[in-house]
Amino acid sequence: KILKKRIKINEIKFIDFFCPNQMTASRVNTIFSKEPETIEWIDSFENDSIFWDIGANIGLYSLYAALVNNAKVFAFEPAASNYFCLCKNIELNKLDKQISPLCLSFSDYTKIAPLNMISTEFGSSQNEFDHEKNDLGQNTEFVFQQSSIGFTINDFIKNYNPSLPNHLKIDVDGIESSIIKESSMLLSYENLYDVSIEINEADEDVCEKITNTMNKFGFLLKQKKHASIFDKTEHSSVFNFLFSREIN
Repeated sequence: KILKKRIKINEIKFIDFFCPNQMTASRVNTIFSKEPETIEWIDSFENDSIFWDIGANIGLYSLYAALVNNAKVFAFEPAASNYFCLCKNIELNKLDKQISPLCLSFSDYTKIAPLNMISTEFGSSQNEFDHEKNDLGQNTEFVFQQSSIGFTINDFIKNYNPSLPNHLKIDVDGIESSIIKESSMLLSYENLYDVSIEINEADEDVCEKITNTMNKFGFLLKQKKHASIFDKTEHSSVFNFLFSREIN
């Protein structure tokens, strides 16, 4: 059964979501409770800002930013089923002039490689581009390999000259450090104000690499948060790290 869910975001605005299965419905139902720190961060955006959402899934935060702050959004999602939902959600809300969905991956090399998927269901996560471990560093069973084109952020900018973001989110369940490694052209952009990166702090090496790279470009850790529902789960060490810098 095809289901459309409407989420009220304030007294006058709402978002419609295409929910073809229970997983997408659950994502929509928990938009304000699963990552309240991400909602709080997006609420702080200035109007008409530019937002890159790397790992957009079905577009929860892309649509929210577009409607709350009139942000121009680039939403990156390589998984075919999620990309379909992302595009459908953009269509339902008539945001095709404001949100640009792109079905591609990011990594530390520009290449065509497998997107290793633990599920092909709409709304699934934990899919890894050219990587065989999940966000906890564990080996996992994949049910399908979907080919994907992947770019370094530097190559993507050089090849396509997109509008650069004021705000950047990276949530790809495992290879955030690989993406950050080859993103100097973006991190040196003077109007990039802050970056939210999902990091497993139990992986001290990855945590240190990302933090050192961000510090190199003048970004300092402002906060690290996750919802209390994760405190006693296997993801208790995974947080959204928010790095920001002073803008002259």
